[in-house]
Amino acid sequence: MGVLLKSALAGRLAPVAALAARARLRRRFLIDAGMLGVGVALAGLYDLRVTRAGLPWALLFVVLTFVNLKARGLYAAWLRPSPLDDLSRIVAATSTAAILVVAARVAADSVDGASVQGVRLWVASTILLATGRLAVAAVVARHQRAGIGQLRTLIIGADAVGAQIARRLTEQPELGLRAVGFVDERPAGDARPGTPLLGTPADLEAVVHGHGIRHVIVGFAAVPPHRLTAAVRTCRRLGVGVSTVPRLYEDVNTRLEVEHLGGIPLLSSRPANLHGSQVWVKRGLDRVVSALLLVLLAPLLLAIALAVRLSSPGPVLYRQPRVSLDGREFTMLKFRTMVGAGEHDGHADAQWAARTLGAAPDLATDGSGEDRSTRLGRLLRSTSVDEVPQLLNVLRGDMSLVGPRPERSAYARLFSERVYRYGDRHRVRSGLTGWAQVHGLRGETSLADRVEWDNYYIENWSPWLDAKIMLMTSMAVVRGSE
Repeated sequence: MGVLLKSALAGRLAPVAALAARARLRRRFLIDAGMLGVGVALAGLYDLRVTRAGLPWALLFVVLTFVNLKARGLYAAWLRPSPLDDLSRIVAATSTAAILVVAARVAADSVDGASVQGVRLWVASTILLATGRLAVAAVVARHQRAGIGQLRTLIIGADAVGAQIARRLTEQPELGLRAVGFVDERPAGDARPGTPLLGTPADLEAVVHGHGIRHVIVGFAAVPPHRLTAAVRTCRRLGVGVSTVPRLYEDVNTRLEVEHLGGIPLLSSRPANLHGSQVWVKRGLDRVVSALLLVLLAPLLLAIALAVRLSSPGPVLYRQPRVSLDGREFTMLKFRTMVGAGEHDGHADAQWAARTLGAAPDLATDGSGEDRSTRLGRLLRSTSVDEVPQLLNVLRGDMSLVGPRPERSAYARLFSERVYRYGDRHRVRSGLTGWAQVHGLRGETSLADRVEWDNYYIENWSPWLDAKIMLMTSMAVVRGSE
């Protein structure tokens, strides 16, 4: 009787999970279809004669766009919808479709209005598809932050990595996964409080049924590999989604390739080229953009400098040695926000991190005993305007527009000794903004998390990632969250 009941539950669970996934993809497809339909209609409003002649070609553009969207993974079941990542794929998909349609029209001698209609279709469809994706991502994130539609998730492996996964799922509800518990043979004592140990991998099927599990994350459980493989196959038989943390995950980036030696898969990660031509392009753009911004912001900078001078005695700028590429020191500039020389200015987060690491009192509490910030200084800090003089550092080549935030030498030495992979972040120039900052990791936040996100940026660096961070920074400044 018990075996029959389990079989019946498994038979119900599999189609429910599959139907939910298909429903999400169907909604995504229908929204894209609606946006493309509106794009075709808008492109045709300019010239009905061109539209009548080009209607078959417009339909071909729609079909080719969908083929490209599918090929670029825009209908895959990603955990976190990313409108900015979708944007680059959408531009590539619509551009490819438009080029192919125009080329086909030229080959078929149907060139009447071909380029005009192609450009209009491309512009309208790209903007509308991106807008639709942005709206969907916003709605999904809002629902999942409210706990709507989250999948009950089981973590295999109750060690430090499993605890970190559970914490991340709690901190990022927009992923749509809610950690229910762990299964493991011998938990290492690092499991996250409030996320209980529900059993061993041998109890996996009963745990899935008993707790309504819809997704499983396979970490580093204290069981032999063949039993983990059996657990994954059990999950797939039950219709439960599975995500796996790879061994040596620190070396895995988005440039992942899979090869096979017989039945053995080999994962190869191509490292980002931190010394190639793209880096020289990045340096050139840094200097051009920083120079333009300094010219455009010159009146504002002069006004702030005058206000700082009048607000309290002391210099307008404060200069302090910080650590950047390859551990080299440079003199970083900021508007002074404290009374006096302000040599401890801007170190509240580093001081907090040092205290959490049990640093020496003279370092951890240096300058933090009293609040010497001026009223103007607090305003400059809250809006991050005090950082603007660092455009001069970018222009001089000390810093980049995007990169890990620099620290003072004493803190950098301390953190290198105490925090895993802290020194790895010095493989690139420090930056005005970075991947950790746009994800809210600034101020009194986990230093280990900041280091992890900084190293993710370095290992996955590309010009598009820099552009994405700049866009996210701009949006955060507009929202007033920076």
